[in-house]
Amino acid sequence: MLTQSSSTATAYMGVRITQGSTGFLTVNDEYAAQYGGPVPGSASTMFRVYGLTAGATCTVTAMHRSSDAAVTCWFDNFFLRADPAN
Repeated sequence: MLTQSSSTATAYMGVRITQGSTGFLTVNDEYAAQYGGPVPGSASTMFRVYGLTAGATCTVTAMHRSSDAAVTCWFDNFFLRADPAN
């Protein structure tokens, strides 16, 4: 759930993916879950990532921000899921 204290700002929750010590996917607002408004709500996003090496260790890290630096956004719950595919 994403909530914020402003009706004009947008809350973003995205991911950064690293493979070993190499950055693979940087945070991108295009793929982020987004929510705007002062009333509690929820948002989700899902996308495919290609090019990861099979068997390599990957780390998925949640990254969040507000579109207005003066507005605080709260994230009550967030779940990150990475499914290997053939």
